[in-house]
Amino acid sequence: MRTKILEMTIGMEDMDRLYGHAGYDAYLRWFKRGHLDLLDGIGIGLEALKKDCGLGNVVRHAEIDYKAPISHGDRIVIRTKISGIGSTSVRYSQTIEKGDLEVSAARMAVVFVDKEGKPAYIPSPVRQKLQGWMGLEYSEERYDDFGAPFENGQPRPL
Repeated sequence: MRTKILEMTIGMEDMDRLYGHAGYDAYLRWFKRGHLDLLDGIGIGLEALKKDCGLGNVVRHAEIDYKAPISHGDRIVIRTKISGIGSTSVRYSQTIEKGDLEVSAARMAVVFVDKEGKPAYIPSPVRQKLQGWMGLEYSEERYDDFGAPFENGQPRPL
């Protein structure tokens, strides 16, 4: 899988003042910044997505493992990979590294939504860019959020 790399230096605004290291909420912001940087890098900026397709995206699920603290002034690297594409969502696998140490890992599902906030199918041009980034041949086949093909054009019942 291809990896998008984003480097940044940690600022005071991310510190938990009680404990002196980055707070848990900062990690979610950094991982979100990583996936948005990947989308921007392949030509799927949020402003264009809204203007051209009338869509936005929201984090539906985030699972974060914290392995070591990050402090003010630390230089980190966020590595983002697309681990799967559903009909309405994209799944990401991400890590944050400080030097040679992996300090956090995350799995995130981001859903495309319409103006009313309801899940929306990923438009063909967007799907094509996502699949191209993954090195996959473009396909219109629809998948549920767990990566299984739809049966007769419909999601499988759970």
